[in-house]
Amino acid sequence: MPTAAAPLTPGTFCLTNASGLAIRGTWWARAEATTTWVLQHGAAGSQNDPAIVLLREALLARPGQQVITFDGTCNLGESEGRLQDLRPSTHAADLAAVIAWAQAQPAWRGALAVAGHSLGAASALLYAAANPAAVQQVVAISPVVGGAAWWQTYQQNYPAVLAAWQDDGQLVKTTPDHPRHPQALSWAYVAEVLTYDLIHTTAPQVRCPVTLVVGADDRITPPAVVEALAAALRINLGEKNVTLHRVPGGSHLWTRESERVGLRGVLN
Repeated sequence: MPTAAAPLTPGTFCLTNASGLAIRGTWWARAEATTTWVLQHGAAGSQNDPAIVLLREALLARPGQQVITFDGTCNLGESEGRLQDLRPSTHAADLAAVIAWAQAQPAWRGALAVAGHSLGAASALLYAAANPAAVQQVVAISPVVGGAAWWQTYQQNYPAVLAAWQDDGQLVKTTPDHPRHPQALSWAYVAEVLTYDLIHTTAPQVRCPVTLVVGADDRITPPAVVEALAAALRINLGEKNVTLHRVPGGSHLWTRESERVGLRGVLN
């Protein structure tokens, strides 16, 4: 029977990325760790988003795992930058910057595993594809696959939102009570989402086991799209190295307690 993981006291950190913006995060360190997980949230999110919190808790419940979470720049957490300047490439660059910084710290232990939610899940898969020898495992929750599949999904499920986004040049993501309102994703963000393609370009380059999780009611990264990603990954990795979990009642943001119960069950 596995030994229960010891309680942890998280430590905060701050580093500066290549654009001169501060990245602030939390390191849940464990001296006996054999794997260090780096987790990234989705666009317009933070390290306190439900999917990231649940994944962190599930990992830390297991002995030998330590976890790093952080607020990406140009998002809505505590790191610097305006949401208007967020791009998939800046999000991915922040993940790479945190990993590079963390691996140089005395608290680093064991192998690297990466995970994320939504755009952060895309960053995790892109990092694994670019660094095939460095990553032991990937967990991707509701991954934004990019390319034609992203465009077709938005056209089908959110045509009015997509049209207004293009016409206005931005999509406001905050409410008036937010301390930094208004914060918006620019149309340039969309243009860049269309330039990467996890299914056709990234999947063939991934060499480590991948766990995919999607909500059955997700209308941003629908199950059919994530199933297509799983099929693409299995071409090189095989059936046993690609696991797909479809969570009944789950949406994209996992904000309701009822859907978090299902996600928690899968992650545990």
